[in-house]
Amino acid sequence: DVERSRGLGDVYKRQILSKAKRHAYNTSNLGHPDALNELADALSHIDKDRLHKSDLFELYQAAYDNGAKNGLIPLALFYEEGKQTSKNQNKAYELIQAAYDLGQKDSAYHLARYYEAGNVVKNDYKKARSLFLSASNEGNSDALVRLGLIAREGYIDNSNPILAKSYFQEARNQGNATASYLLSKLYRAEAKLNRDRNLVKQSFSYLIEASSRGHVPASTALAKIAWNQLKKDPEMGSDRVLELLTNGAEQLNRVSIEPVSYTHLRAHETSLHL
Repeated sequence: DVERSRGLGDVYKRQILSKAKRHAYNTSNLGHPDALNELADALSHIDKDRLHKSDLFELYQAAYDNGAKNGLIPLALFYEEGKQTSKNQNKAYELIQAAYDLGQKDSAYHLARYYEAGNVVKNDYKKARSLFLSASNEGNSDALVRLGLIAREGYIDNSNPILAKSYFQEARNQGNATASYLLSKLYRAEAKLNRDRNLVKQSFSYLIEASSRGHVPASTALAKIAWNQLKKDPEMGSDRVLELLTNGAEQLNRVSIEPVSYTHLRAHETSLHL
């Protein structure tokens, strides 16, 4: 009965979406193509499992073909990733540049990625940094992460870990999981260099935070720490730790790891020979 109910629910959803699409297309034909973008935006917000990618691409593409100026960034990402259409980096870049010329939100961030990677356009870290700064001023925390990486790697000036840390910290304060993970790695490197347990604890806390925010590499790192410790001392492992390891690293994103935090921390210290 449960499966039948789910099946009926999916049918009703498709029927509702079909009616909404017809209405949006009719509105577009009356001279308002952004009705297609508005439906696509609404669908993208409720389609958390990304089950309607083909519908999204269809709507964004139709809106663009009918002269809409919004929706350029999501359409560009479809071409960039080669999803629901053939991969076309040049087309993606053109759409992102057009969005930037129109002053659309997040266009500076996506344009900066092209200059950073030297993809389609010539590599230009200074141009990328300038665009990332603009994006960060719009509240884009991913742009802050990229600024931190540019500073850390010394792509423009000499490597500047202090500046990198400040960018990562600002992004972390905005809830960015990657920033938490990168801060963990920075503190881990400092802990290893200075043989400082307090820095180890700080590194570990950021690793936990990154995992809780859904960062898979952080969850994997935590699982490896627990597994290595269990191999050294099987008796100390709790059923909780074993459950996490059995179910896979991604489970760490969905459960509290406080009961085993000390175990992980001690293993983290051991790995640094502290």
